[in-house]
Amino acid sequence: MKTIAIEKHFITPMYRQKSRRESVRGVDRGNAASASFDLDQTADRGSARFWRGRARNSMSDPVSHWHTEHANFSRLLDLLEKQLDAFHEAGQPNYDLMVDIVSYLRHFPDLHHHPREDAAFALLAKHEPGMEIPLQRLRQEHRVIAAAGDDLLRTLSEVTSGAVIARAAVEAIAAMYLVYYRHHIASEEKEVLPRAAKLLTPGDWRAVAAAAPGGCDPLFGNESEAGYRELRRHIALEARSA
Repeated sequence: MKTIAIEKHFITPMYRQKSRRESVRGVDRGNAASASFDLDQTADRGSARFWRGRARNSMSDPVSHWHTEHANFSRLLDLLEKQLDAFHEAGQPNYDLMVDIVSYLRHFPDLHHHPREDAAFALLAKHEPGMEIPLQRLRQEHRVIAAAGDDLLRTLSEVTSGAVIARAAVEAIAAMYLVYYRHHIASEEKEVLPRAAKLLTPGDWRAVAAAAPGGCDPLFGNESEAGYRELRRHIALEARSA
């Protein structure tokens, strides 16, 4: 069983966790007690229904798709915050789950979602020059969020590999990441999406789509990566218990 003893001021691993190459991403499937979100077969069937429903209800127009991706990212931030709450209360957070969440947010949004947003921002500024300054700020925030995600991933990797790290340091890095990301999404939802829906043309949207390489969403897409299976089931469980 993967155990990390929590002292008053430091995180001290009792023994090194398994290499991520040795276990399924997110949890050790050989020990159900190590993961509070390891569901039974009934939950598996419910999870499948949940994801099929998401696929059926996906929206095809670009602004709605943009909003849907924001909702997906916000769902993951909520899960990350729950783990941070356990950490703050001197509990035992699931570090593998935290790593999976941040790894996804550093992969799909930073490589696909944010480059397309940057292209949309540039086109939107041409239609409405008065938005140039706030749009530039949002482009800069993409770089800040990516750097904060790298810092958090590096810190979590150190914890799971056996390093002794001050509790306050881990908590501050994770909290900063949550604040940055949530504020950024809220700003785009309020300031950008309504104007983009009104001003961007079909040609603009084609240019936005071409701004980043096409790629299947490895977590929320119809053909998700097997490594995210446990995270998907945890998202489904949270949705059903809400």
